[in-house]
Formats: sequence, structure tokens, C-alpha cells
Amino acid sequence: MWADALVAVDTSPERLVEQTKTSPHLGHYALPDPALLVTPGDDKKKLAYLLTWLHVHPTLLYHLQKQDSTALSNQAWRDFLEMGHSDKLKNDTAAAMHRAEIRKILERVLETAGVSEASDNANSGLVYWRDEALALDKLPRISVFQEILWELYELNFCLELVSLDQHANRDPVKVDPDIRVQQILRCFPDTSAVSVIMIPYANTGLVANDWRERLPFVLAFVNVMSCWEGLKPKVFNYRLHHVEELSQNQVLDLERQAACFYMQTFFNHFGRASLIPHCILKAPVI
Repeated sequence: MWADALVAVDTSPERLVEQTKTSPHLGHYALPDPALLVTPGDDKKKLAYLLTWLHVHPTLLYHLQKQDSTALSNQAWRDFLEMGHSDKLKNDTAAAMHRAEIRKILERVLETAGVSEASDNANSGLVYWRDEALALDKLPRISVFQEILWELYELNFCLELVSLDQHANRDPVKVDPDIRVQQILRCFPDTSAVSVIMIPYANTGLVANDWRERLPFVLAFVNVMSCWEGLKPKVFNYRLHHVEELSQNQVLDLERQAACFYMQTFFNHFGRASLIPHCILKAPVI
């Protein structure tokens, strides 16, 4: 459903709220696109990207919790991940300029995490995932890799939803920003802060397998978007009904149109495709 809604986005330039490419938020990502971790062609580079991300992961999330902006272009994030793989680049290369940009924006993050551009390997020292020390010479087992990617997708989706709400919200009643964030967090299960995402043991929230389990989160999602600019789908009025009054077909229609409205509004403001919630895939227990 989410993937279908993504394909349906109208990417015509006329859709953009700000059509200038110099808009500071256009096309930027709060965190690396998870696809960057899986696209390298060889495992050595893939491992270097993964370790670089995990090395700064705790500190970076702490800074996000403090509402420090880390928005960078996709290429800048790629160059950031490359810091644990490539030798020091010449100062006149585009990648070196991106590194300078990253150092300016994330200076405190890099210093706290011990990442130095001058070092040959940004991944020196132990790297942990959920209290488990990972090997520095081989990719982690598939279940761990899947958890890392899932969390990064979920964090990006949550951060993008908060950011889009700040741009698209036209509610004349001004709500305290902290209260508004708490309203947004109702779209996510077991989430107490924007940068705190619990790894589930099954598909849950907006991607739960059962439509009845998804419904509370879909309604919270629609409630958030109900005060956004643009013509809202009529089915958004379902949020005013008692949940027991809604049929399966009505819920499926509501979440499909909610996903389409969200993704189109996201493109209109940020000029790129939004990252979407994913199911978590667990390796079978043998």
C-alpha cells in the first residue's frame, strides 16, 4: 500500500511549494537514506558504511533529541559514510567539500563520537548494536542488519513527519510544539521521543499485519494531517467515527488515501520522495 502510494506521487515541478533548488530544506535528509547502506557493490564498502553509521549513531540521535538540525543532501550523507572507507581526499574535490559541510554541521557529533577526518579509519574502536559488540571485519548477521535498516527507516519517517508538519500545518489554533510532537508520536507504537524508536518483535503500528491493529495508528496519522494545507480526502472524516463503526474496507481505503495525501504533500514541500514505514523482517528461530 505504501509503495503503491509512493509510485502515485505527481512529481511535476508545478507541485513544489518552493520551486527554487536553493531552498535550504529541499531534497535534504535528517538522517542517511537506508538505501545508502545496502547499495555498495562490495561487502567491504558496505561494512565500512554500516560501521561509520553505528559509530556516530548514539550521539547523533542525542543531538536530534535536542532538536539540533542534521539535514544534509543525500550526496553529503554518502560522503559522510565514506569517511570510514576512503583515504583522505584532496581538498578540491566535491566529496572533500561535503566533508567540510558535514564537519561544520555535525562538529559536536563527530567530536563526541571520536570520528576524525584525519584518521585512516573512522571505525576504529568497538561498535555496538543493542549492547552487542559487532565484528569490524565482517558484516553482521542478516537479522542485525535488518534491524539497523528498519530503525533507520522508522527514524527517518518519524523525523520527516515532524518536519513536514512544521511546514504544512495551517491550524489557526497554535499548539505548544512539545504537545504537537507528542500528538505526532501517537502514530508510532512504544515511542517516547522523536529519536527513540523501539525495535519490535513483529510488524506493528502503521504496518501491523492486522488492519484492526493498524487502525489506532492510522487514525492518529490522519488526525495529524487533518489541519494541513491542501484538499483533504473525504475519508479523513472517518476519524470522527467510533472505531467499531468502521469496516475493514473503510479502514483500508482510509489508510490508502492517507498515505497518498502524505506522500504528495511531502513531495510538494521537499522536492523528493518520502521514506516510508517498513515491516521488520525477523530471521526464523532455528
